[in-house]
Amino acid sequence: MCHNEVMATITPVITISRRVGHTLKRLRNQNHLTQEQLAQKSGVERTTISKIESGKRMVYLEKLNILASTLGKHISELFK
Repeated sequence: MCHNEVMATITPVITISRRVGHTLKRLRNQNHLTQEQLAQKSGVERTTISKIESGKRMVYLEKLNILASTLGKHISELFK
């Protein structure tokens, strides 16, 4: 696989990660929670939440589901 093919495969994943991170941050802020407070409520480490919000970390759907649930949302809300 050449570089361009690899980038074509990775780019959509990066875009989705950034979108999910942006949405997570927006929902967290709407709930007036800091990353630390969300971490305490969800059991997900604050550093993980920070990396998700910045789009720097891929995460299993299970953790996204936990975070969405903690914020009172369905996981599908994170992908909008």
